[in-house]
Amino acid sequence: IVLLGRSAGGQLALCAAYEHADPSVRGVAAFYAPNDLVYAYSRPSNPRIMDSRAVISAYMGGPPDKAAALYTRASPLEMVGPKTPPTFLLHGLRDELVWKVHSERLEERLRSAGRPGYFLRLPWATHGCDYNLSGPCGQLTLYAMERFLSAVTR
Repeated sequence: IVLLGRSAGGQLALCAAYEHADPSVRGVAAFYAPNDLVYAYSRPSNPRIMDSRAVISAYMGGPPDKAAALYTRASPLEMVGPKTPPTFLLHGLRDELVWKVHSERLEERLRSAGRPGYFLRLPWATHGCDYNLSGPCGQLTLYAMERFLSAVTR
């Protein structure tokens, strides 16, 4: 099994893959996902795009000071350990909805834990850049995902 999710779905895929460290999960891919919900709440996205604080607060049942344990439990960054499966991260560096630092910090946490990870940075890309599979981001994403899937499912 390899899990995949985009944006909030990426956060859910990472949580599912990391929380139980089930050996049948051979890998996880997260595209432009928020990996630390306390960080996401404290550094909201561009308000012209979305009120991310309100969205996160509704999702978590309140702000971090009222639901600290839930925020930690829903943050894949906090779950990285010795059995974390190989992880593929993709993030557009011009993403104003989920800041690129989420993937950068998770990549560093994986490296510190000695866990395999690959981070595809797309300097010109924004949130949801892979939606058009025929476009540059879609083509690069498909190519990288094929290689990732091949590597983790051998």
